Amino acid sequence: MQLYAGRSRDFVDEATRNAIARRLEAAFFDAYHYKPSLQEVTSWQNSLFRMAFALQQGGFDDHGVLLEYQLPLSSRRLDCMVTGRSESDAAYAVIVELKQWSDVEPSNADDCVTTWVGGRKRDVLHPSRQVGQYEEYLRDMHSAFSEGEVGLRSCAFLHNLNHRPDNEIFAPRHEMLVGRYPVFTGDRQAQLQAFLSRHLGRGKGEQVLETVLRSRHAPSRKLLEHTAQVVKDQKAYVLLDNQYVVFNKVLAEVRAAAAASRKRKTVVLVHGGPGTGNPSLRCICWGGSLAKAST
Repeated sequence: MQLYAGRSRDFVDEATRNAIARRLEAAFFDAYHYKPSLQEVTSWQNSLFRMAFALQQGGFDDHGVLLEYQLPLSSRRLDCMVTGRSESDAAYAVIVELKQWSDVEPSNADDCVTTWVGGRKRDVLHPSRQVGQYEEYLRDMHSAFSEGEVGLRSCAFLHNLNHRPDNEIFAPRHEMLVGRYPVFTGDRQAQLQAFLSRHLGRGKGEQVLETVLRSRHAPSRKLLEHTAQVVKDQKAYVLLDNQYVVFNKVLAEVRAAAAASRKRKTVVLVHGGPGTGNPSLRCICWGGSLAKAST
């Protein structure tokens, strides 16, 4: 399920007329039977305008665009996916995670940063890790990508941030992540366009978009194999967004407790509603904590 699927030229037209947020708001209500938050609507308005501007300036007018695409068998939605063909005529889709962040600080949790979200500072996934998890999840759960019919790449566009090498986003500890799943800032729009062009330069994205939409949602690995592996191998499940933050925060507390001069007990309370993956997360945290505690 997605809130928008269409041609890139139509997306650009709606975004530049300030109509895209209203379109998504109506589609959201039709799909979920309640209204999205004002914060989410505002983020659509701001971020999608910047994404549309980048596509327009880069000449991406023969491509497919998916917005707010719900990941198979999950409640999570990715921000934007652009489809097309590479110069070798290979079908590709590129996930683009959009962020309005203007200030980013370090976090003590692996693959996380601290920024203002929902009116206060929170630990959140580094955008490269977040979009990388989406990519990995789709490779596992969507036949168009798991069977190789459509190639898949991903990146993040932090359009309110200017590039500074000393920014936490580009800190040495995130270097491998950013190398695999690039981050582009607002003043590096040309680099984003070049990245998209490498994979989508020939256009013809509508047919690729149709392939993505019509392909089946099915795990590429059997559920029993996941279950058998979950405790011995924490990678058997792909954690998404806040699940990954919680997992790394638990491991950070385990490390801190193990390094303390006096042994101390630590309790981590995790709040999550139905469908947020708490049972699986408990198993993964347990296995990960045992592994960390034994090293």
